[in-house]
Amino acid sequence: MKWPRQRCIQDLHGAVYRKNHQRALESVQASLEAETRTKTEALRAKKKLEQDINELEMAADDANRGRAECEKIIKKIQQQLADTQREMEDERRAKDEAAEQTAAVERRVTTVMEELEDVQSELESAERARKAADGKLNEANERNMELSSSVNSLTNAKRKLENDVTTLQVL
Repeated sequence: MKWPRQRCIQDLHGAVYRKNHQRALESVQASLEAETRTKTEALRAKKKLEQDINELEMAADDANRGRAECEKIIKKIQQQLADTQREMEDERRAKDEAAEQTAAVERRVTTVMEELEDVQSELESAERARKAADGKLNEANERNMELSSSVNSLTNAKRKLENDVTTLQVL
């Protein structure tokens, strides 16, 4: 009886062992399946992350190209701004010089106008003096003509008297 009892015990132990072993095997299998699922999910996540990294790298490259383009545009605009400021400064200087030249010309015009007024005044005085001189000349010419006429009359009278004297002497 020992045998059957022992056998029963052994069978019971074997059944418990198999059951434990079966549980352990199922547990290992469940762990393996869970690990496989986790590994698969990790691989999917890794691929997704690699894809995200690639997309981010492309986006970063695009952003860098855009930044470089913006920097070029900014430099170009800064150069245009500097050129415009230089042009404005040149135009301001030219305007100041033109204003100074205009002021100098206005002063010169004022001086010339004053000189013109003086010359006109002198011209008017000279014209009056010329007219007065013309008047005196005309009077002198008239007086000269009167005197020439008187001299001619006296010369004629003298000749006549000389002729009369000669005629009287001849007689």
